[in-house]
Order: sequence, then structure tokens, then C-alpha cells
Amino acid sequence: MKDIHLKVAKAYPNDSARGIARLDPNALLTLRLSPGDIIEIEGKRMTAAKVWRADRQDWSQDYIRIDGFIRQNAGVGIGDRVKIRKARFADAQKIILAPPSGSNMHYARP
Repeated sequence: MKDIHLKVAKAYPNDSARGIARLDPNALLTLRLSPGDIIEIEGKRMTAAKVWRADRQDWSQDYIRIDGFIRQNAGVGIGDRVKIRKARFADAQKIILAPPSGSNMHYARP
């Protein structure tokens, strides 16, 4: 699967805490992405984000605009370079739901 390297920039204010990564149209075409697709972002650690097209002023700048939460999860800062690729998925075989550890949740008996 193809990947590219981009320089990290601060997210647009309206994208903060929304899990969005902004890429220019050339990056979207290179990775065969559509708006709303999920990408893997690899810095010191791996994380994921939903991709949207960057605003025109960022085109051809080789930036990825991500918020502080995504930067923290990836272990990177503004100005660092990250590796980007389209996320790979597999169907879940099993899902386990459990209350948080130490919670006082009680369940009714059937």
C-alpha cells in the first residue's frame, strides 16, 4: 500500500477535537482517498483520523493539518514529519462490551 510523508501543521480552529486530518488534493489522489476515508498517521506512534480536503491556501504545501489530540496520539509536534497511508481494516470476529473498571454499574436480571 502506498504511503507519503507530510509536515505536521496546526488544525483549522473548526476541526479541533473532531478527529479530522486535512490533506491537499494531490495527497488525496496519490493515496486514492475520498473525503471521509480513514488514514493511518505514523509518527513516534500510530494513530488514525478522518481525512478531509485542505483549504486552497494549503494546496501543494505538503502539510497535514491535525489537532493536538491527534498529534499527541501520534507522538509528534508541529513541524515534524509523519508517514500517511490509507487505513487497512478487517472485520471484527468478536466484540466484548464491559463497564469501566471500578464502576458502580448494576444490571437488572432478566
